[in-house]
Amino acid sequence: MNFVALFTCGILQFCLIHCQVVIASEKVMDQEYGNAQIYDLLELLGTKIKEQEKKLRLLTENDSHQTDLINKLMKKNRDLEQSVNENIKEINYTLKTACRSLAAVSEKVLTTVPTSDTRNTTVSNIPLKKTMRIPKSDKERQNREKAEAEKLDRTSRNFSRSNADPIIVSDSPVAFYAYLSANEKVPGPHHILTFDYAKTNIGGAYNHFNGMFTAPTDGIYAFSWSIYCTYRSWAFTEIVVNSDAVGSSLADSIGANADDTSTGFVILELTHSDVVYIRTNPDVATTYDIVSEGRFRTSFSGWKLYLTILLKGPCYNILRSFKLVQHM
Repeated sequence: MNFVALFTCGILQFCLIHCQVVIASEKVMDQEYGNAQIYDLLELLGTKIKEQEKKLRLLTENDSHQTDLINKLMKKNRDLEQSVNENIKEINYTLKTACRSLAAVSEKVLTTVPTSDTRNTTVSNIPLKKTMRIPKSDKERQNREKAEAEKLDRTSRNFSRSNADPIIVSDSPVAFYAYLSANEKVPGPHHILTFDYAKTNIGGAYNHFNGMFTAPTDGIYAFSWSIYCTYRSWAFTEIVVNSDAVGSSLADSIGANADDTSTGFVILELTHSDVVYIRTNPDVATTYDIVSEGRFRTSFSGWKLYLTILLKGPCYNILRSFKLVQHM
């Protein structure tokens, strides 16, 4: 009996040990299978990383190419801007030279044509074209001179005026009018007034963002500015060209129970790109608000004056034929 029991126990222990061995073998196999999957995943990740590194290199090369392209475009833009500026300067110089030549020709014609009725203009007093081709014979030259004189004489008779008429030399119009859209709250000294509402801005020379007018061409300009201040206060303003004050105005209601206004007016000779603006006095502070509302507008305006000359007879017709002058 004891032997059977011992034998049975031995068999059971053997079975138990076998089962443990089998389980351990399965675990080892599972672990090896899991390690194989991990190795596959790592290999796949390595491949993906290499692909991403390749894409990154391509992007870096493209970015470098784009940067070089942008630099080239910026250089071309600078070269183009420089070329345009040079062309503008050359055109301005050519126009000024042409205007001076035209003025010289006009003066010569005025001194040549008699001051009496243009209907009495004689052929000998009318200058012939200097660009006329030299004739091959005296007879041809005489015929050409006669034909040219008759043509100018007819033009003179068609424009028979005994008195000189004012003629305005053509030019691009420049004019603006702007005002403050709201009160300027106690501006301090040396404060530039920005007239932000541009009612009129012919020629586009006034900038309503900074309150400055930039002269588009050389010439004579007129400017006016009106300042309103509240009662028992003052506002001392001045008009400035570039950095130089060229005029001033004082609105003073100290001691009065009413608002006050002051208007300044100047005529200035400006050159191209001169800047004109209104500011408060650098040394005197404004005591209260500058008013601009309803019926009271603090404003700034300016316009270019046209050059007026006196012309008549053939000189007028010659210039008008080239559209260089217009009636007043």
